Amino acid sequence: MNASTSSLRTFIVGALVAAGADLQEAKTQANIMIWSDAMGRDTQGIWRLPMMVERLQNGLHTTPVALEFAAAAPALCKVDGQAGLGYVVAEQAMAKAIELAASQGIGCVAVANSSHLGPAGYYVFQAAEKQMVGLCFSNSIPKVVPPGGTTMVWGTNPLAIGCPRQNGQHVVIDMATSATAGSTITKAEQGAEYRGTVTNSHAQDHTDGFPRGGISPMAGGKGFALGFAVELLSALITGAGITHELRSMHNDMTGPAGNGHLMMAISIEKLMSLESFYTRLEGLIDEVHQAGGRVPGELRWQTYQEISTQGVHLDPWLTEQLKAIAKQSDLPLPW
Repeated sequence: MNASTSSLRTFIVGALVAAGADLQEAKTQANIMIWSDAMGRDTQGIWRLPMMVERLQNGLHTTPVALEFAAAAPALCKVDGQAGLGYVVAEQAMAKAIELAASQGIGCVAVANSSHLGPAGYYVFQAAEKQMVGLCFSNSIPKVVPPGGTTMVWGTNPLAIGCPRQNGQHVVIDMATSATAGSTITKAEQGAEYRGTVTNSHAQDHTDGFPRGGISPMAGGKGFALGFAVELLSALITGAGITHELRSMHNDMTGPAGNGHLMMAISIEKLMSLESFYTRLEGLIDEVHQAGGRVPGELRWQTYQEISTQGVHLDPWLTEQLKAIAKQSDLPLPW
């Protein structure tokens, strides 16, 4: 079953507000969720709505949040996310980083006490829309087992880097530092097909069956090192929850999640003219194409055009969840 992006956006706003969210924050959250769906990142889109509604109903989010950015240096701020809606907190944090970069050349915002931020790629896209380079780092609950280890240490710890293109189809690098995204595991728990590399209790990697022992890091020790770097940048130096101090957004309703983020924006114009940057970038992209390759995120923009026209596919599990939300919130179904 497919539903249009506009009808789903309206439904998300209505459901979040009915569950207790501030209207403007619900609109921000919905816009980012639908952007993610349209980009083919369905595990960060409306698929997250049932969890968000449940957490709001349990009083686990502050909404609206009044974030206070404390200056640590001219280009550096820290902020308490106040257990706000993660997409909202992350969006405001990147907006502040962009503001700092406009005057200082670079802007960095360290976020503590937040929650799941959704598609990390959106926030670097946000910077690219302002003709800046964006970087985003966030930590998550432990799921990744060290190479040769048997215990989950830290999360899939995503990172994203992006830069603008003149055609609006900005370069967006968005990836987990694990062999499989954490949301893929959660979706597998709901019956979706699982494809990925996991590790068992004997520290042996395998690709068959559903994961029970944890997720392997991307590219072995290199991916594990990247996961450590993200934990350092997004949690250790921000003062956020570290590893087992975090709560699962899906499975732990006893309190706020405690995630940390680090948002950075770099002003291209402080380094070179935008004309020069775009010429150099397109030359680099042409070289990749001539070699038979694609730049990161390129297929996402093709997907964006298709889904924006054809609508978002909703699997059976999700349609049943949305029906329950519609009935509970007295909302019309979005299809």
